[in-house]
Amino acid sequence: MSGPRDAEELARSVLRAVRGQVAREEAVGVLRSWQRCDVGEARRSLADGDGGAGRAGQDGEAARVVAIIEGDARGRADPDWD
Repeated sequence: MSGPRDAEELARSVLRAVRGQVAREEAVGVLRSWQRCDVGEARRSLADGDGGAGRAGQDGEAARVVAIIEGDARGRADPDWD
C-alpha cells in the first residue's frame, strides 16, 4: 500500500526529472547561440560533452554550461536574469 512517504518520494523524483530536463533544454539554447547551430546539433554537442556517461553525464554537462552563463550574468546588472 502506498502512503504519504511514497507520494513524497514520487514527487521528489518528478521534480528532479523536471529540473534536469529544464537544465538540459537551457543548455541546448545556450549551445545554439554559442555555436550558431540548430537544436539537433546542439543536443548532439551536449551529448558529446557528456564523456559517454549518458543521461547523468548530459545532466552534468548541462549544469556546467548553465553555471558558466549564470556566473557571467551575476557580473552584470540584469534584474530580469533572476
